[in-house]
Amino acid sequence: MQYEEDEWNGWNDPLFTAALDVVEETLKSQDFDWNLKPLFRLQMAYLLLWSSIERYVSLRYHLGDKVAKKVGLLATEPAFGEGFRRYVKGRREVYRADRPGEREVLDQQSPDNAVRYYYQVRSNITHRGKGVVRDYELLKNSLGELLPIFREVLKAAEHDAHYSA
Repeated sequence: MQYEEDEWNGWNDPLFTAALDVVEETLKSQDFDWNLKPLFRLQMAYLLLWSSIERYVSLRYHLGDKVAKKVGLLATEPAFGEGFRRYVKGRREVYRADRPGEREVLDQQSPDNAVRYYYQVRSNITHRGKGVVRDYELLKNSLGELLPIFREVLKAAEHDAHYSA
């Protein structure tokens, strides 16, 4: 397949546009049901959001194959901290699927640790689930926070790219 446009523009990447719209539409349309379809849809949307985030950090911080290191850099962006303070209220924790005695904490006072919390939610989806109702609420809250935070990061990065060039 060949690229047919005159000029490539990364800001029009489908993972930064259409994918985020799909995530938002899915988030808005899901209410818990014991058939678990809404939970599975939220899981799909959350993993799609993480595909977008990983694409962004790979383009912004080309550091080889160390995805976790690149993802961690997301927390250093001012727009992430600003969005985090705007959208996150309170404190939550999530336990690791691979080491149930360890946890990540989401605390409104600590945006630096937020990426690890959200990434742990992502990892737990891919490795297993826990309590269905609790997972649903945790996932819906995480998705409802991380999506607008990431949209702000993208907007700020695009603004910086246009005005620093």
